[in-house]
Amino acid sequence: MEAENQILTDKEIRNVQKIDELNKLSFEIRNSNHKHSAELAEEALSLSQEISYTKGFANALANLGFFYLQKGQNDKAFEKLLECLTIYEKLGDDIGIGLAFYNLGILHLRIGNFNDSVECLQKSISIRMKLGDKGGMAACYFQMAYIHNHFDDIEAALQDGEKSFALRKEINDPLGMSAALMVIGDAYFKKKDYNKTKEILQQSLKLRADANDRLGFHAVMQRLVEVHIELGEYEGAREDAMKGLKTAQGEEIPLGVIRFLQSLGKLELRLGNKEEAKNWYLNALEKATNSSYKSIQYELYEVLAEISSELNDMAGAFEYFKKFHQVKEEVISLQSNTRLKSVQFINQVETAKREAEFEKNKNAELKRAYDLIEEKNKDITASIRYAKRLQDAILPPLSIIKEHLPESFVLYKPKDIVAGDFYWLEKTGDSILIAAADCTGHGVPGALVSVVCSNALNRTVKEFKITEPGKILDKVRELVVETFAKSEDSVQDGMDISLASLTPTKGGIELQWAGAYNSLWYVQDGKMHEVAAAKQPIGKVDGPLPFNTHSLNLKKGDTLYLFTDGYADQFGGPKGKKFKYKQLQELILANASKPMEEQQKLLEHTLESWKGKLEQVDDILIIGIHV
Repeated sequence: MEAENQILTDKEIRNVQKIDELNKLSFEIRNSNHKHSAELAEEALSLSQEISYTKGFANALANLGFFYLQKGQNDKAFEKLLECLTIYEKLGDDIGIGLAFYNLGILHLRIGNFNDSVECLQKSISIRMKLGDKGGMAACYFQMAYIHNHFDDIEAALQDGEKSFALRKEINDPLGMSAALMVIGDAYFKKKDYNKTKEILQQSLKLRADANDRLGFHAVMQRLVEVHIELGEYEGAREDAMKGLKTAQGEEIPLGVIRFLQSLGKLELRLGNKEEAKNWYLNALEKATNSSYKSIQYELYEVLAEISSELNDMAGAFEYFKKFHQVKEEVISLQSNTRLKSVQFINQVETAKREAEFEKNKNAELKRAYDLIEEKNKDITASIRYAKRLQDAILPPLSIIKEHLPESFVLYKPKDIVAGDFYWLEKTGDSILIAAADCTGHGVPGALVSVVCSNALNRTVKEFKITEPGKILDKVRELVVETFAKSEDSVQDGMDISLASLTPTKGGIELQWAGAYNSLWYVQDGKMHEVAAAKQPIGKVDGPLPFNTHSLNLKKGDTLYLFTDGYADQFGGPKGKKFKYKQLQELILANASKPMEEQQKLLEHTLESWKGKLEQVDDILIIGIHV
């Protein structure tokens, strides 16, 4: 495809001119009419292939790459942009190379590859500076300011935003000036200077209106909606959001539609209208799913999980958070795949140019890959910490436990940041209900199941007014199975539990207890006693039987213990074996007369000594209560 190096016929010359005109027009209208821009680029691509016009072919690919970028079709965008960059590199076309790196920078930005985005933008700035392309430099500085804002580097964002504005002003580009003002406004918004933000955005909006730029108008409006909300100007926020939504829908801008729907959801949340907020966010999620905006999808799943939790729809919160975690993993995978393709492309180009520097470049890429892994690990940890927020919400504060059970301890040691084990307490009448529970798995999966099971316990006692332990477990099993039955997958998850009801009497405590796999221990008159649990879990089983309620009268001086299996199953000691229940019983019995805080410390010290350098294998939970 080297027609430009051959003698062309008159017809071919006319075709070259036509291709150049098609590409020029496609580029000029790529923001205002992206659909027609793509049609023109396709026509230019086809004609370029017919007459082997390489530069026209590359320019058409660049325009198509930008089109797919705008549509959120990242794989197609990446394919077209890498292909045109390869051609521009062979032609030595600096203008094309600068543009390709700029578009790749935006693509990496869209999928969250911020390091790669900055690298591409810096390459583009370097090339465009050499060419004296002020407009191109301004566009790069705009994107750099956006990235600085994302990482809350406000001063750097203002600096690059003002560079972009100054360059746009030099070349008398009102729309570019408006864009620069938007990103400067974003920086002031981050500083919480909402009045300054509003002033700047109104200047930006006027520039858009004067230029009759309906496409850019929606972007400024969306930011103004956020400012209205923060300033408490709720009617102004609603009016601008609806106006912007209509504009974005009319121009077929999916990202704009999604962002306005999000803003309307945020507005309703601020007004306390959670159901209405949820509907707006669900609408936004539908649009984001249809447009393949994965990074926005997991943002929306996270918000919907929070709203569902606040609406006491824990099953819904569980499903949304499961989706949040799933989509975030998909985004991380997409980022890694895109990064891999980028590394492969760069290595191919560099190998062709300078074989001798290959190893050096490869090492640099390996370092960047390592940095990427570190960044992704941070993302995953952030999502796990969000799961911890959900789990912390279901755990009763230790101060509340101490208030109702002054002589008690809770030894709680999750294996990971979040746990499948959880403890639960509820006061009903004169009785205190308290439980130690162990849900299927540990880490994030276990934590998600614990949210469902804790919610089932709450509903059983508060909504269905059931207070007898055996009957509580029967109802909890019914609710847990019902919740997981809503999932498209076959879910066998559930929990083991030790549940006690403590009612004060003149001589001590009337104890009612029921258990699923987890037994009850109590020390009375210097002897250890055990009440065996039912050999069935709380969850889906074949032939489930009713849970029995055991009744005991405990006297002052007795001590009871609720626990999960984590302590007994911990490997360690001189031979690396399990601690086992018998040894745990002996340890507890030998120290049952000591103050509860001392018992807890002794259990912790023994565990650490036994475990040594081995990893903790499961979540650990023991509750001790002195009568």
